Amino acid sequence: MTWEVTKDLILDTVKSASSLATDTNGKVIAGSNGYNLAVYSSGNAAVITTANGLLTFGTTSPTLTIDKAGTYLIQSRVNQYRNNASHISTHIITYRLRRTNNTASDIVNSITSNTDEAHAALTETEWIVDLPTIVYTTTNTNDTLEIWGVIDLTTSTGSHEATEANIVAQKLS
Repeated sequence: MTWEVTKDLILDTVKSASSLATDTNGKVIAGSNGYNLAVYSSGNAAVITTANGLLTFGTTSPTLTIDKAGTYLIQSRVNQYRNNASHISTHIITYRLRRTNNTASDIVNSITSNTDEAHAALTETEWIVDLPTIVYTTTNTNDTLEIWGVIDLTTSTGSHEATEANIVAQKLS
């Protein structure tokens, strides 16, 4: 994925968020200071398992530290891939944005699940998963946010993997 594609996708998401103000030309009015944070995964793909946890990539995992108190618009995305994966029954893959410090918990309204039917061995991009866009407010200067994933049953063969993941935070105030 190139930077331009990511930027365009993010801008489209920001423009569609109903809680943001726009100018007379329909452009989103960003936070007064234009402060943004982002993390993009890199390295080997993260295998989705039955143990709920951080999507762990070979080099950079989707972990973002918000280092200024304030209100942020947060967008997250996962590219989910079937690597010769087969299942004998329907299964559910769930992703969530989770704060892992300062009272660790799932971020409200950030969880999304996809149901997949039983299938023979497939190798393909399964879904591009956009986690729900959220407005996140913190008084802390060190909140750590991560994308976690889990599958409700193991694959008969192969695996489900996250091949890309990102978190983008735009400071609104």
